[in-house]
Amino acid sequence: MRKDQRLLRLRQNPPRPQMTQQRRQNARVLAYLGTLLVGAALIFRFVGFYRAARALGSVNFTGMDDQREVTQALSAVTQRMAQAGDILELGNIVLLVGGAMLTHAWMNGRLRERWFFGITLAFALLLVWQPYVGTFFGLLWFWLLALNRRQFSVQPAILVSE
Repeated sequence: MRKDQRLLRLRQNPPRPQMTQQRRQNARVLAYLGTLLVGAALIFRFVGFYRAARALGSVNFTGMDDQREVTQALSAVTQRMAQAGDILELGNIVLLVGGAMLTHAWMNGRLRERWFFGITLAFALLLVWQPYVGTFFGLLWFWLLALNRRQFSVQPAILVSE
């Protein structure tokens, strides 16, 4: 009975073939490249968020009564936000490629090294907490906007397309 159970387990979960030296080397190279790409993506994303924050910080409608002034201020902010969005998009693409390389090195390459574990853990902590931190700062931003409504208000005007 014991032998039958062992044979049944081996049929359900066949043993993995031994890793070749070439496959191990490929996994290491993918892990190094993936680590570099994810690190670069974090830098791109930081620069993009910084540029977006500076663009939003430059919004100031106080003393603007003319429609053209308001339109020029909004178009300048929109252009700066678009440039920040381009950098963020580049960071997201690099992050996707680097994350795929890290995942492949871990799952298919079976790379189990101490540095790889530490780097992956650090990236996971940074990237998993990002939506929560972003949501917190987004709610804080809306709260600050609600408190300073007068600074961001424009004189009531009907904007008619020319």
